[in-house]
Amino acid sequence: MRVRHSETMGIDIDAVFKEIGEFGSYQRRIYFLLCLPAIFVGAGNLAQVFIAATPKYRCVVPLCDANISNPLYYQPFLNFTIPYNIKDNSWDGCQRYQRLHNDHSCIPEDFSKNITEECREGKAFSTDIYSSTIVSEFNLTCNAAWKAEMSQTIYFSGVMVGSFLFGIVGDL
Repeated sequence: MRVRHSETMGIDIDAVFKEIGEFGSYQRRIYFLLCLPAIFVGAGNLAQVFIAATPKYRCVVPLCDANISNPLYYQPFLNFTIPYNIKDNSWDGCQRYQRLHNDHSCIPEDFSKNITEECREGKAFSTDIYSSTIVSEFNLTCNAAWKAEMSQTIYFSGVMVGSFLFGIVGDL
């Protein structure tokens, strides 16, 4: 059903379209050029999901992790050096069993299954999915995990403030 006249204003819409022209190639080009900035803004908003992703990780165990090509999944020494979290079905990323002896070996007798300690020598991160994220670069795990989420909160707070300020400036 085509609208011939607007009842409130008395405007013939078909006549207006004949006068100004249809949605042609020029309008499509202008529309595309206006959408380009929105694509880049959307990519910037979505990038945080990948930049701040948390890969699998666990504590580095000195002497045991030496000379191992894939230290994250080398399981023989993990059984007696790092607690296993049954609920998450993974190795604990923040704790490890305390070393009892300071000799240069990696055997079960060197570790206490009853006493755990925080990771002091850093974390071993999986590179299966992400080669590097801000979590792995800045060690934002365990007690510092909130910092990765806070970065997104700060970013979108800046977007909100900028929208208000530049919205007002754009109207001047």
